[in-house]
Amino acid sequence: MQLICLNETLSHGLSRVGRAASPRATALPILGHVLLDARPGVLTLAASNLEWHIVQRIPAEVITPGRVTVPAAAFAEWIKMLPAGLTSELTLDTTSLTLSVACAQVKASFRGLDATAFPLLPEPDADSVEVEATALRVALTRVAFAASADAARPVLMAVLAHFAGQTLTLAAADGYRLSEAHVPLAAPVAAPFDVLIPAPVLVEVQRLLGREGTVTLTVTDLRDRIALHFDATTVVSQVVAGTYPNYKAVIPTSTATEATVERAAVLHACQRARIFARDVGGMVRLHLDEAGLAVTAESTTGGEGSTVVPPVSQQGPALDIAFQVDFLIQALAALDTALVGLRFNSARQPGVIGLTNADTFVHAVMPMEMAKNE
Repeated sequence: MQLICLNETLSHGLSRVGRAASPRATALPILGHVLLDARPGVLTLAASNLEWHIVQRIPAEVITPGRVTVPAAAFAEWIKMLPAGLTSELTLDTTSLTLSVACAQVKASFRGLDATAFPLLPEPDADSVEVEATALRVALTRVAFAASADAARPVLMAVLAHFAGQTLTLAAADGYRLSEAHVPLAAPVAAPFDVLIPAPVLVEVQRLLGREGTVTLTVTDLRDRIALHFDATTVVSQVVAGTYPNYKAVIPTSTATEATVERAAVLHACQRARIFARDVGGMVRLHLDEAGLAVTAESTTGGEGSTVVPPVSQQGPALDIAFQVDFLIQALAALDTALVGLRFNSARQPGVIGLTNADTFVHAVMPMEMAKNE
């Protein structure tokens, strides 16, 4: 293998695939490597952790085709520190599997492994659906953060992807909060179906997605793998086995008290309250009435802080309710709208954060128990 590639192009490609590598995989060292597959005009980079992988194709002047894997972290760090605007020549010694990198007066060599042992999941060969990249990125931003991190509940560590008609519904929950967002499909699916996609995979997809173009989603007939194709990138993942709980039962179907408020103002109020909420399990109290939304936290030792956010509109009786402040911050930060809608029924029922001009997103949060005198 011999090729010439622009340094920043190679570095960018490595940064896109690198987080799928497993540098601490001592039982299978090749999982800490990145695959380089050189073919005429194209260098394909890939990293895998057995459960999912990322493939990135970049332009290169390929003199001699070939394949090898090299340590992902060290190789990416070296390439990143090479001068921008210059090219590097990569040459593989097929006998020792040593990859040499030469850029002007800078040289390095990396000991590789046989690429035939590199574990790439087979890509699904089935019908595909398309969504706009921007719409999917926005939906993932609003949903994926709500998935559980508890390995004892693997189903909740996934994001539910429900395909029905011409809509993709994404939902994530961790037992204390849930997010749901809808994404229009370019064409309707023949029949409804669900897949559970590991949340870390979709967090990476969210990171990689641009603001233009489309994403092609392909799911195997057995519903055990999914591939997402966009730009020159492909992400393939196994899906999580199991049945997702009926999360819709948690979303209140009625509203007693509701308000429209400026999202940024409430977010900043919660961030300030968090300074005092750290000492009380992260609890902040919300008081909503016609005068506005008061966000208050009281420390057991350090004092208290409160901010009143005037409502754009408000309906219903006054209400007091408490939440884990980080849940509010994460939900509000996941949105990019000027206004949000807040809906409540009582201090013991979930509060709902939603959009004011569309029904494509809903976020429900379980309240915290307040002291009886509050």
